[in-house]
Amino acid sequence: MEYGKGSCFTFAIRLANECQVPEVKVEEKGDICLKGVLRMNRPMKLEEDYKYTILVVNDEHTNLKKQMDLVASLNYTVITVDNGEEAIEALNNEAIDMMIIDVAMSKMSGYELCKIVRKDYHSVELPIIILTADQLTDLSLYYDVGANDFLHKPIQTEQLIVRMKSLLAIRKSAQDAVHDELSYFHAQITPHFLYNTLNTIIGLSYGDVDKAREALEHLSIYLRAKLDFYNRNSLISIAKEMELVKSYLSIEQMRYRERLKVHYNIDESAHAMLPSMIIQPLVENAVQHGIAKKTPGGSLWISIQRDVAGVKIVVEDDGMGITEYKKAELLNEGNDEIGFSNIFKRLKLMKRVKFSLESVEGAGTKVTIILQGVQNNEGYIN
Repeated sequence: MEYGKGSCFTFAIRLANECQVPEVKVEEKGDICLKGVLRMNRPMKLEEDYKYTILVVNDEHTNLKKQMDLVASLNYTVITVDNGEEAIEALNNEAIDMMIIDVAMSKMSGYELCKIVRKDYHSVELPIIILTADQLTDLSLYYDVGANDFLHKPIQTEQLIVRMKSLLAIRKSAQDAVHDELSYFHAQITPHFLYNTLNTIIGLSYGDVDKAREALEHLSIYLRAKLDFYNRNSLISIAKEMELVKSYLSIEQMRYRERLKVHYNIDESAHAMLPSMIIQPLVENAVQHGIAKKTPGGSLWISIQRDVAGVKIVVEDDGMGITEYKKAELLNEGNDEIGFSNIFKRLKLMKRVKFSLESVEGAGTKVTIILQGVQNNEGYIN
């Protein structure tokens, strides 16, 4: 070593022979490191108090662990899996707000998984970030398979955090916009309905005071629920929602008399909490656009039952029905009829909810809603 010219250090290390290498012990639980490769139990779930749940899919467990730690550091709940099949299972069993998917997976590629997810989940409902090592010049491929955004490897932590927060903020803004639109709709009371109801009550007051008093009570329940749009995000019980539905139908039965027949099949043990004004608009649509347009009238069936999948709600009528074209418009949010299409948009943004629309022109319409995972006295939380 000489000042101004640098230094040179020399050392020797003895190499261990095969017999001297310690045996690696494999634990049954927890993270395992075999020959420098991290293996994690999966699916793994780290729960936090924050409202977002992120599903991370990556078959490289070292990267999976890093991404899990990153998401957890934001106080988000994180679920990790290492293949597409487990990711689909997690989507069916958990309420997921966002997915982070690695493209290069052996069993099912990230592209294939993204396409499958997009068959059931809208890009606003479930944002997806794709992680890729490919330097593609045609970036449209990522968006064609349904990704909201993508990042090239190696992943920059700050970039991933910014993309996640941005997409979650967009998702929340979309949800708020739907809720605001629905709140406006809730506050709109059809003038014809109000006029007809008041005329019916006036007519009853001359000959049946008790019936007129009953009609006024039903009208007060209906108006109270319609005007209480400031509590648009509040949860109510199915029983409370059905109180509104029954009041509305009692008023309509006074008006249509034998032209409107209502059948209830309600399991009183099917307890659940859900956002207000989900069932009533569907019932009102069935009466106004289905049954009332048929000269002889028709029947309406409302069923709420506990099911193996949760709580099943069915609203069915034998009214006018709709065409296949209009049905496709409603399901794809391409119809401007706010009273009907907004309900479907709202349902799509609700966690762990499945719904279907069946209709035959001239024969009637059936809407089925399933609140997944609701058992006995559990509440459904949006």
